[in-house]
Amino acid sequence: MTVKPLFSILLTTHGQPEQLEALLDTLLGFELTDCEIIIVNDHADRTHTRALQLLLDMYPNNNTQYIEHDMAHGRSQSLNKALVLSKGSLIWAPLKADRLNKKLLLNCIRKLADEPASFWVLDRNLPNNIHDWLTEAEEGTLPDDNRFIFNRSFIPPKQLFFREDLHHKPAAELAYRVLQNNSYQRTDSFFIIDKTASRPPEAVDVQEFIFTMLRKTELDEERRILVDRLKKLNVTGEAQEEYELSRLDEARALIDRDPRAALETVNEYLKKNPNHYEASILKVTLLEKLRRHVEASELKHTIQKRQAARKQSSAADVGQPTLFAADSHTDNTPARSVRKELAYSIIIPTTGDGKPILEQCLVRLDEIFTTANAELIIIDNASIDDTFDYLSQLQQEQFLNIRVISNPQNAGLAASMNQGMEAASGKYLLLMHNDLFLHDGAIEEMTNLLDTHPYLGAVGPVVDQCDIKEQTSDAINGSGEQFIKMEAIDSCCMLMRSTTDVRFDESYGLAFYEDADFCKQLAEKGFFVAVAGNASAEHYHRATTNAMGLNLEPEYRWRNADLYNSRWKESARLDIPAQGDIMERISAIPMPVNPLNPPGYWLEQVNALFTDEVRTEILKQKFKDQEYLSLIKVLMVADKRDFLRQIETKVEHAEIPDSLLQSLIRYYYRRNIYSRCRLYLEKSNAVGPFYDLYRLRICVTEKETDNSVELLTNLMKQFPCHPDLYRLAGEIHRLGGNEGEAKSFLALANQLNPQIGKEGEEAFEIKY
Repeated sequence: MTVKPLFSILLTTHGQPEQLEALLDTLLGFELTDCEIIIVNDHADRTHTRALQLLLDMYPNNNTQYIEHDMAHGRSQSLNKALVLSKGSLIWAPLKADRLNKKLLLNCIRKLADEPASFWVLDRNLPNNIHDWLTEAEEGTLPDDNRFIFNRSFIPPKQLFFREDLHHKPAAELAYRVLQNNSYQRTDSFFIIDKTASRPPEAVDVQEFIFTMLRKTELDEERRILVDRLKKLNVTGEAQEEYELSRLDEARALIDRDPRAALETVNEYLKKNPNHYEASILKVTLLEKLRRHVEASELKHTIQKRQAARKQSSAADVGQPTLFAADSHTDNTPARSVRKELAYSIIIPTTGDGKPILEQCLVRLDEIFTTANAELIIIDNASIDDTFDYLSQLQQEQFLNIRVISNPQNAGLAASMNQGMEAASGKYLLLMHNDLFLHDGAIEEMTNLLDTHPYLGAVGPVVDQCDIKEQTSDAINGSGEQFIKMEAIDSCCMLMRSTTDVRFDESYGLAFYEDADFCKQLAEKGFFVAVAGNASAEHYHRATTNAMGLNLEPEYRWRNADLYNSRWKESARLDIPAQGDIMERISAIPMPVNPLNPPGYWLEQVNALFTDEVRTEILKQKFKDQEYLSLIKVLMVADKRDFLRQIETKVEHAEIPDSLLQSLIRYYYRRNIYSRCRLYLEKSNAVGPFYDLYRLRICVTEKETDNSVELLTNLMKQFPCHPDLYRLAGEIHRLGGNEGEAKSFLALANQLNPQIGKEGEEAFEIKY
């Protein structure tokens, strides 16, 4: 039999996302048996929605209800929907509640259940006359919603609602109405009360509050005061417009100091003026400042569509393009016809949540190329954001003769480039990452070099940052050379002839070293590669790999370095010095490129060095911490675990460098020795996403799901496309008995990185 809850907590998505997520995480973690939680998602953004759903999935709770709106209805209407669904006699509707205390909350519930009051106010008194009510309503100093608890048993059903025309502090307005015929009490708070002053409400909210006051008073003097105040309010006409525009000025002033408050102000303005161009552009700026790039990109695309629609409606007979303005036809060629003998085929892979950066890249390309001279080939590697819809829109517009290749799983950079090259029809192939932005004249300069140097196989621009340091502006600027020959150029941007019969080696998987291998293949065919000294580009280095978490750990890079060195016989000889005392020799031992797979001859040298006599000598003597740390590094790679543990005791209180600390955690984790991992994770400098990732992995492996949710949520925000995070989410669901959700998350992990998938776990079906 279901027990009727005593306490109903009504939550909506109208405050700061991180505050609601923290509050919901805390409440769900409390596992309150006599409480129910009702969450109304009032058309929140994708990131916020995903975080809420993840929290709800992690805490299965029969006393929790979740409702999503297809369009925004506002806080009051959302609360009214939650009220209808609620069953508790006590109603609490907070936007936030910092440092919520479970014991104090339960004590408060028990206390209020036995007290006959229509509502309670936490840690303050309400105004006691109409003048004070009016002053606080105008200045915005009435209590916030989180400071009211309403008692359904003592409020007539006709009065228990939140006024839907009121956007500012609807709980205070409800309290005012109820108070006219009932009593309230003051009680202690069970969370930290925010003492920050609220912003004054808008004139329309003050107006609605005064209407409520008028309905509840019959005294002529009080009615006269309220009517006089209504007359002074500027809620219509030019005065109201000036007031609203001043809100945008207020938001601009807050951009650097408090961007979240600025965004809230802009959102309030856009509720009344949904298509206002200036406010929309300001919102884009604020979203990008808050690193909410997906939302920013979606809004930019919406703005572009609005602008294009206006141009199309005003010049319908001219046939202007409706998405990007730069590509205007100079003849009667239909927009959908692909021209033959195009000069350039632009090939760009994308994956994960790459739409925001891809969109910026394409906007720049639209300024450089036209449908008369270029085709665009996008390889969509099972993106998990709305890239598919975005590319479909571009296809409808025939933007730069676009063609889209959709892969059901992430094929990796090398395979994606090969797919694009096979599909290309241009004279020149421009291979690019989605995070590169070409500067003016770069394409012309690189094309000229290819045309004048027949043995130049591929050319790239000078970039501000990339993995090949010799290609960066720091290394090249001021050289005065038209081109600089290189051993390899970065795959972030390569221009080559389509007749050059070279393809990327797909053995390199997701990323790393495929470009160096490609340049080696060119050299074998008699071509050289170069950087154009007078061509430049801006590179948002590792935008995709960072989002996928590939740079958190070096295994991918190590593996591919091994593959590259083996294929091209590039590995240097790793000989141990024969001279010097024992610690000098150990400190000078060269380390393998891939410490997880050291060469056999290197292991033979190390085994020959660490005889029983040498071990005994090392244990007897006293060395410097730095010498012990060098020894630990060697012992880990050689996997001499017993001796390693003995040496670790020598540096228990030493400050271990970050790189070595991470290596120790990685070493013991791979051997399932979690007690040693935890020991190093407790070090004071074990702070950051790498360490949180291993804390999460250990928690999941040891089935400590209670400690996993917060770690997983925070890491997901930083690395929204990290395959292993989706795998871990799947394992958490599996531990909780949610097999359906587990399979979905594991499928996503496999979609982002097929190497992570297990037998029987398939990627989601991709529409073509």
